[in-house]
Amino acid sequence: GFFASGAAASGVAGAAGAPGGSLSFGAGARPLGMGGAFASIADDANANYWNPAGLMNLKNDEITSLYVSFPMAGSKYSYLSFVHIMDAKNRFGVSGINLYEGDFIKRDSTGNASGDIGSGKKLLWLVSYSREILQNRIALGANIKVANHILDIYNSTGLGLDLAALYKPFRQVNVGINIQN
Repeated sequence: GFFASGAAASGVAGAAGAPGGSLSFGAGARPLGMGGAFASIADDANANYWNPAGLMNLKNDEITSLYVSFPMAGSKYSYLSFVHIMDAKNRFGVSGINLYEGDFIKRDSTGNASGDIGSGKKLLWLVSYSREILQNRIALGANIKVANHILDIYNSTGLGLDLAALYKPFRQVNVGINIQN
């Protein structure tokens, strides 16, 4: 079939320097294998991350996970997602992303190593909801996100909201959009 997806692929590529950008790595082996072009397909438990409106494509409860180790950097990235079918028109999902950034040597204000070791960790929790608006044609979805960043003795937490839509104008044509905050 034909799919159209632009925002997801370009959003991943430019996110590295943005606040929380390291949590924009993506989720799921299949969507990542497609270069992040998953907003219009979003037909498995990875839809929580890529396009919550796509949760309407699921016919059964589903769980998925991803784990990646970056040995040279000492970092580890893990993702877990669950979707529950509430009824014919409503879906609910929960996802978690954990990025352990590895140990680093602390430095003083002049840049000299202090001899102490620190570490960093980023967590992102998503609570997803999707509702079918027009049977087999239009679905809307949203994520509420809680992000937490721990860097040595420092800790910060923030909230975010994603809004998404999935439109199927023809049998094998999907148009998806996910506005991520």
